[in-house]
Amino acid sequence: MDCLKLNSKMGLYRKENFKNLPEILFTGFHREDRSILEAMAEKNGFYVCTKVTNYLEYLVCGYNAGPSKIQKARMNGATLLDESEFKIMILKLAKKRRKKR
Repeated sequence: MDCLKLNSKMGLYRKENFKNLPEILFTGFHREDRSILEAMAEKNGFYVCTKVTNYLEYLVCGYNAGPSKIQKARMNGATLLDESEFKIMILKLAKKRRKKR
């Protein structure tokens, strides 16, 4: 079950990944575009991160992705995707779910 936790540094609430969902991070996108992509990811069973972590599985890079975030994600073993690769991955997951029914 997801729960909310107070982040004392930022004063914001953040969801914790208690379900061990695959972690994904979007970087280098306009805020509106990132929000749409994040909603797609959550709907399809991903936990959306706000920074690179040791558990990050996918970093989806937009046109303005920062090199330090990319390097850190690579060093942690994350798979790097662009927007179209992410959408293809989502479509494949949806097809798998339909076949299981």
